[in-house]
This record gives sequence, C-alpha cells and structure tokens, in this order.
Amino acid sequence: GNIVWQKTFGGTGSDVSKNLIELSDGNILIIGNTNSKDNDIPDFYGENDVFLIKVNPNGEKIWSNSYGGERNDYGVFAIEIDENKIIIGANSNSLAYNLNQNNGGTDCWIFQIDSQGQFEKGISFGGEKNDQINDMLFYNNEIYLVGYTESEDWDGIDSKGGNDAIMVRLTSDLELIEVKNYGGSNHDEIKGIDILNLGSITKDRILLTGNTKSFDLDFDTTSFEDWSKAFILSLKGSEIVWSEVFV
Repeated sequence: GNIVWQKTFGGTGSDVSKNLIELSDGNILIIGNTNSKDNDIPDFYGENDVFLIKVNPNGEKIWSNSYGGERNDYGVFAIEIDENKIIIGANSNSLAYNLNQNNGGTDCWIFQIDSQGQFEKGISFGGEKNDQINDMLFYNNEIYLVGYTESEDWDGIDSKGGNDAIMVRLTSDLELIEVKNYGGSNHDEIKGIDILNLGSITKDRILLTGNTKSFDLDFDTTSFEDWSKAFILSLKGSEIVWSEVFV
C-alpha cells in the first residue's frame, strides 16, 4: 500500500484524468480533458479540450497533447490498435480545428493518433440532440462504442422513446459498420461493455451493462417504479440473446 511515485500534470486551469491504458511499448497513456492554456498543455482550442499524456513506468512525461474544437471536448477512453495507431473516444459539441462535423448537440467523436500523439483523422456520430459514449472495446478487429442518445434522427436507429442505449460498431480504420439502439420508453444508457469468452468468435457474447428507467420493450420487467435500475444485455453480434433488469 505504499506510494512508489506520484506525479501531477496540467496547467493553471482545470485538468481532469478520466482513464488510462498500458501501451504495447510498456508506457502509459492517460486520457482526460483540460481548460488550461499553459505548462503541459501545448495547444488550446476551445472551452475544454481532450488532453492526453504519455508517461513511462516511472511517471516521467514522454509527451502531452490536446485536441478539439472551439467548444467542449471530453476524452473518455483509448484503445491501441497497433504500436503506431491509437484510437481515442471522446464527446464533443465543437465544429472547428480537429472537427469538421457536428450533427447537433453533443456528438460521439472518435479520432486516431500515432505513437507520438499526432492527430491523423477523426469522425463524429450522432443526431440533432445529445449523444454520448461512455466506454469502448476493440474485439475481432472492430471498435465498439457504447453510451446513449437523445436523438431521434440518427441514421440507422429507430427510437424507442426517451433516451436510448446505443452501440456503434466501426472498422479499425474508423469506417461505420452499424449503429444499434436498445431500451424502452424511458431513459436507457450503457455504461460498460465486455466480452464473455465462450471459446470462439461465433459463440462469444457481448455483455452490455448500464442503467434504465424503462419497464418495457427491451427491458420488460414487473417493476413499474420510475427509478434507475441496473441492467445487463447479452448480445450475439448486435442482437439480444437475453436481458436482465435488477430492481
């Protein structure tokens, strides 16, 4: 339980870390957001920027960089595709600089950097209202994003009512494969995603967990109370095998 080392990074504003991953070279990538304009922040684009820091196992900074547009951009998660290709998941309501599209409200924003943190390309998803990702997964050479959407005009979904839980599948080159929504007539949101390994890709199950206020459609339950309940969805591909709501 003894501290081996501790480090602080950022500037004179607010700097928040959201997640971290270990990279294949043994170093660590920290993902978050910042509204600072100095010290470890090399560039500042808007009100809040995605902020990445790469450190070695002793916590010494290798590089730091910021990304975003003229408004608010928040880093959520990162996955390493290979040693020179890292995908960052974020939420954004910007339309400038690193972003060339905003569909309305907050969008799901995915972008690619190289091992030195240089921005290479990105893509935004969503509808006219707020859309948000909470977690990411790389599986079978595909990128999975999960979260929720308030939009009813997002291509590829048929709104079930309220906020829908959402799963987006992309190729490793950020090309859209599928958008799938789940839920009932109230608020539904996916918080996490994982794989239940059953021995092969054809048998493996995708597990989604989150919270719902619905009691119908994909979350049929005998509880009609209007409070948030935990759920698990088991999927084969993107189709529901079973669902369970805990009340």
